[in-house]
Amino acid sequence: MAAAALAVALGVFLAEGLDTPPPRSGTAVLRGLAGDADGAPIVLAWSVAHPHWGTEALLVRSDGRARYLLDPPSGAGAPIRTELTLPPTDVAELVRRVTDARPCELTSKRRAGRAHESRPSLELALPDARCTVALWFDEWREDPAARQMAAIVTELRESLRHAGSR
Repeated sequence: MAAAALAVALGVFLAEGLDTPPPRSGTAVLRGLAGDADGAPIVLAWSVAHPHWGTEALLVRSDGRARYLLDPPSGAGAPIRTELTLPPTDVAELVRRVTDARPCELTSKRRAGRAHESRPSLELALPDARCTVALWFDEWREDPAARQMAAIVTELRESLRHAGSR
């Protein structure tokens, strides 16, 4: 009986995700997205990797250069890569809003995600906020404390994502 249960569990574990290649890690994508080390320091970076949706990353440097990448899974469309430069006032406003959201106080409440749930990561290097926060996707949406930061990232992501289509 125990052997049969183990065989079923192992079969489910091994079969899940076989039809899709694993996404590139968020850290590898961010390093590629960051480009040369000659630029201003990165103050905000967001990344998420999911086998069905692909890999998405954005970053903002202290000099206002902002980049966005969406790398869909194989055969699911062309990658999107955009870059723009935010005015100093926009960077200052972003820093203020992020600092006010207090994301470095966020912690995951769960040890594991739900089926097929991704775990977005936020890295900050601001004067008053230096941390890396990884929460499960639904935690970013459902936790009242995380929602404010998630809204800031969503707004920034949408601005960057559509910058190339203007």
